Amino acid sequence: MASSSRPKRQRRQPERLGTFASQRGDWEEEHSQEEQETSTSDAESEPQPQRRVCHKGAPGAPANGGDESEEDSQLGGSGPEADSESENEDAAPSRVQHKPTKPTMKPVRVAASSGGVNSVRQRAVAGAQPLPASSFLSIVHACPNLIERLLSPDALRTVTLIAQDTANLSIALGASSKVAADWWRALAAKHAPAGAAIDADTPSREALAVVQQAVRADVARAQSCTKSDAKATYRLTDKDLSALPFVERPNRLFGHLAPRTKLYSVLALRAAAHKRWGSMEGMDAARQKARSAADSAKATLSRREGERTDEMRVALEQAGLDPSQSKLLRRKDVQGFCKRGVGSAAAIAAHIVADNQAKQSIKQRRAQLHAVLASAGLAEYLYSEQARDFVEGHSSATAEAVLASVKRMADERQRSTTIHALLRAQQLQGFEVKASVKDWIKSGSGTAEQVVAELAAQRDAVAARESRDTSVNELLDAERISRHFRYTVPECREYIHNNTGSEAAALAAVRAAHEEAEAQQRARHERSACIADLLTAEQLPLECTVLVKEVHRYVISRDGSEADAVAAARRWHAEEQAKEQRKRRMESLLDAAQLLNESTWRVPAVSKFIRTGDGGEAEAMAAASDWHAGQQAQKERRQRMTALLKAEQLPDDCFWRVPAVSEYTRTGAGSEEAAVDAARAYHGEQQAMQQRVQRMEALLQPFGIIIDLYIGCCAPLAHYLATGEGSEQAALDAARAEKGRRDQGWGEHFGWVHDELEFEEWGHEYDPEEYYSE
Repeated sequence: MASSSRPKRQRRQPERLGTFASQRGDWEEEHSQEEQETSTSDAESEPQPQRRVCHKGAPGAPANGGDESEEDSQLGGSGPEADSESENEDAAPSRVQHKPTKPTMKPVRVAASSGGVNSVRQRAVAGAQPLPASSFLSIVHACPNLIERLLSPDALRTVTLIAQDTANLSIALGASSKVAADWWRALAAKHAPAGAAIDADTPSREALAVVQQAVRADVARAQSCTKSDAKATYRLTDKDLSALPFVERPNRLFGHLAPRTKLYSVLALRAAAHKRWGSMEGMDAARQKARSAADSAKATLSRREGERTDEMRVALEQAGLDPSQSKLLRRKDVQGFCKRGVGSAAAIAAHIVADNQAKQSIKQRRAQLHAVLASAGLAEYLYSEQARDFVEGHSSATAEAVLASVKRMADERQRSTTIHALLRAQQLQGFEVKASVKDWIKSGSGTAEQVVAELAAQRDAVAARESRDTSVNELLDAERISRHFRYTVPECREYIHNNTGSEAAALAAVRAAHEEAEAQQRARHERSACIADLLTAEQLPLECTVLVKEVHRYVISRDGSEADAVAAARRWHAEEQAKEQRKRRMESLLDAAQLLNESTWRVPAVSKFIRTGDGGEAEAMAAASDWHAGQQAQKERRQRMTALLKAEQLPDDCFWRVPAVSEYTRTGAGSEEAAVDAARAYHGEQQAMQQRVQRMEALLQPFGIIIDLYIGCCAPLAHYLATGEGSEQAALDAARAEKGRRDQGWGEHFGWVHDELEFEEWGHEYDPEEYYSE
């Protein structure tokens, strides 16, 4: 056939498939460009072969094995275009082609003979030239069972997962819309509603609409399950679940007291299970294998339990016991030996014999004590504390001693009942706790009537005391006398509490004390007025009555004399005037020397000179000058350090966080270079620590660990973040171990942790590290 002069048709890019399509990426453009360069270089280098004939069963041949037009439609071409392409496939292109600058990948041509498949396999295994997408697409179409397996739903893959796999496969192979349409029609035919017919003539858009409707109706898209359900249902491990997205919600049973519950999407779990097990049959086989292992372990445990039970029966027979008694086999120690092998059969049998003998002795002592108590009419005290100690053998007393003790206890109960009845009759319910009542119940000395009479007398005395107190208060209020005289006047206090004297004598003593207090108050006012007049006459301030101790004591308690008080006021006033003169003098000198400010008065020499006059003006001025010079030098050092820190882009907190900077700024100790080096080292440590914290936060976030909550109780983590010593992995392992201990503690507290036997009974493999890991 003559070759056509038309240029070679460029390969069409695969059309993306609607809802299931992904955006074209740079890698797709590069892939198409490489294919164009490959086809061009191949056309330039190879001679024109004869038209290719595809046989049934060869890669690239149609599924029905007969029609070239069907093959062309599967590969993306139509009838005339495909013929022209095949005719001019290796012809020289009419346009100028640029040679590629990098090694190109030649497409693998499929031979017409049956050895084509082997050649494809050899080329694929060799790895020298990767197969193009068209060859993979031909291989897929040569295997109808593979397409049927891909499009067939199973117990793990719902229609949503099948649609995703189909779309991903079509994009990965670069299949055109016409090629992929057959897949979508086949998938739509499996999920079409009743009455809808999907055949080869159905438009691709209708097939896609049917698939989309089936995907929207997939209930698994909105379903989620917890971590434990995911492990039990799909047999996934923590490693499998760590790669899946999840959401968290508060625990429905315990709220914030328990760890938050993780919820996984059922679709993601089904996809992970299909990747791990292949199918539901594979997952069921793994589950059956685990259950078989558990059953085998359980059978081993049952066999060993039966052997130990037979051994225990023999030991019981040798000890003279009847092993057919079920109560012997239900004992805790017997069950522990039979089920878990705790102890030995002979020791347990000997212990049972000793227990039986002890029980027989208890029965004998109980019968003996019951006979003794019944003869005295005290059989109801058989289970009292004294009787129980005798029966159980905890006491060395005899039955007669126990009878005497029980009689004393019965007498005490009788006396308690009697006196409580008398107290209720006399309305003395609040006096049961009195010592006299307890002593009479214990010893029985005297009579109950005498004790009650004493308590009634105490009640009457309290009532009389309260009555006298109320009467005195009313009389004092009527005469406008303060109530505190009830306690300060001895006669009134004794009358109220002990009924000593009379009410009239008590009131007379209170009036006398009140009049004396009034007279003292008037005398204080008179002395205060007299001192004020004297101070005013001598032009002394009235504050002397409060600030001068001699004046204050004379006014309050008349200590000393009036002349001494005035002389003390004069001395205090003279000292204050001298202090004020020294302060003005120092203020003028400091102002003249330009040293006056608010902080100058805090210089020790200046404040001492102003307060006492010691030291002299020259010494005070010298101290102020030195202090001012030191302040100026400190200010200059701080300005220079601020400029240096700003030039180095160091933080301002170095002035109080770095000791070298703070010491140099305050006292000038050290040097600027040393201070800047210390600040630079501090800043570097802070940046390194911040980087460690950020890195550790990123590592701990997938495990649900917050650094602020664990840094206080996890010493390796805190030490690594603060100093950088140790390794990042060690700190991470320590934080995870701490979280595991916390979660395990919560689980044990709320009953979430089960032992190994329960896991084996459920058919699960018990792994504590996997169970408690996150």
